[in-house]
Amino acid sequence: MAQITVVYKDFEEMVTMAEELLKTVGRREAEATENRMPYGREIAPHFPEANTGAQNSASGQTAASAPVAQQPAQPVQTSAPAYTLDDLSRAGMSLMDKGMQGQLQQLIQSYGVMSLVELPPEQYGNFATALRGMGAQI
Repeated sequence: MAQITVVYKDFEEMVTMAEELLKTVGRREAEATENRMPYGREIAPHFPEANTGAQNSASGQTAASAPVAQQPAQPVQTSAPAYTLDDLSRAGMSLMDKGMQGQLQQLIQSYGVMSLVELPPEQYGNFATALRGMGAQI
């Protein structure tokens, strides 16, 4: 069992961190809801091979040999992954578990902030890269 100790400089910092965590949970729940397939959506248009046993009554062909309209290819996302404060915190905790508290604090301060909650979201990607360079899995 791992024990995590968090020290805040004041109540306001603690409240800010709690709010960020709650926002992260809300975003994850919204993403999970958006990614669910609505009940009752037909599978056949998306997986034509599921209908291989169906007979085409006009020509006697099976659906597997019948021509299938090609769906246009979906564009591949090429943007950098988006990191959350929670992702960065977990990666930082793994470094702390390895005894790298000092190096982690130096890294945080190199971004001009005193704590991770003060790090601007536009710096999350760079910070994640630096954490990875220190050996964190993120």
